[in-house]
Amino acid sequence: MSNYLIDTWAWIEYLKGSPAGEIAAAIIQDENNDCYTSSVCIAEISSKYLRENLDPLVAENAINNLTKVIDVDAAIAASAGKVHADLRKKISNLGLTDAIIIATAKKFGLKIVTGDKHFKEISNAVLIG
Repeated sequence: MSNYLIDTWAWIEYLKGSPAGEIAAAIIQDENNDCYTSSVCIAEISSKYLRENLDPLVAENAINNLTKVIDVDAAIAASAGKVHADLRKKISNLGLTDAIIIATAKKFGLKIVTGDKHFKEISNAVLIG
């Protein structure tokens, strides 16, 4: 059994049904895996869907039905601030949301499923795209 944190990038590809999304689906739908999503991903996907005139509830329902949602608490937020400050020295355009994902994965010992290029140097990232 493996434990995964599904990143926004992976969710978007999953919902599109792209080839990378099919890889994400194999991980998400494998009953031997425990999959999680950070609540911050819901905000990112909701924004993207609304800007593209898509129904964000489609994404939110998939996330809630297929994974356990982890809320960003004070400990994750503080850790994300440190991660962000440290990694920005190497990855100049790393976003705070990416740092939250990294901090969440660290706190819970999860592998990050993503295709986001910002994660290529992150040891616990599973790059699917």
